[in-house]
Amino acid sequence: MILTLEGTLAQQSVSKSILTRCTFPLDALTPGLQAATGRQTIPVQWSDLSNYRGATANAEGHDQQHEHVNDPGSHPVERRGRVLGLAWTNGRIELDLRLESDLELAGEVLLSELAHMVDFFLMSDLQRVAFWNIFHYKDSPAQLAPGAHIEDGKDFGHGHGWFDVGGYYSWAGEAFMGVLVKAYSNFPLTIAFDHSIDSTVIEGARKILSPYFGTVKGDSFHDSHVAVRRQRHWTTREQALRERAPCKTCKP
Repeated sequence: MILTLEGTLAQQSVSKSILTRCTFPLDALTPGLQAATGRQTIPVQWSDLSNYRGATANAEGHDQQHEHVNDPGSHPVERRGRVLGLAWTNGRIELDLRLESDLELAGEVLLSELAHMVDFFLMSDLQRVAFWNIFHYKDSPAQLAPGAHIEDGKDFGHGHGWFDVGGYYSWAGEAFMGVLVKAYSNFPLTIAFDHSIDSTVIEGARKILSPYFGTVKGDSFHDSHVAVRRQRHWTTREQALRERAPCKTCKP
């Protein structure tokens, strides 16, 4: 498993319970993580974040670009002024100790921080542009060309950016946290982002991140089979082929 679950046995049990409800193929992050950090695992640690001020002294505290994965920057999950989780750009996750007694909120926070790991170590600019356009599917003037370069601190002509332009809740890179929660788990999403995460965004997210899917117990995978439930996900055809045969109907 790509995640190294740290902490007490009780804390590790919480993390394990959360991951049983996450359907995103996290092992797809391994090549990017190893290339960027030299490691094959992401530690999930538990810490007292009650006094953490690294990113909350100002509401726009993301001060490291997502390309700089070896910088000691962090992306926080905040709720009602509390920092509940941190995703470090060098490939490390911290969960606040207070989450140990609230599995549903802990699940939302861990999945949110895993979304940053997906952003840091898996996604391409082409995929980020696709997400930007999905977030703005009702607003044609805000659409970006497929070859656009996504960088932090850049206003893409809509008053906000991926990170660091506009208010924290308007950043597309933060809304992506909610996308992973909604598209790949059954945990509730309690953070209100400026970008709506509706069924169109969720379906678009799955096509962008994991176009190949199947049922839990099936022996084949699909890419367009409407009647098949999306219970397992693969990010590439090669990844799916390592586990299953292609469907003879939709022929992925």
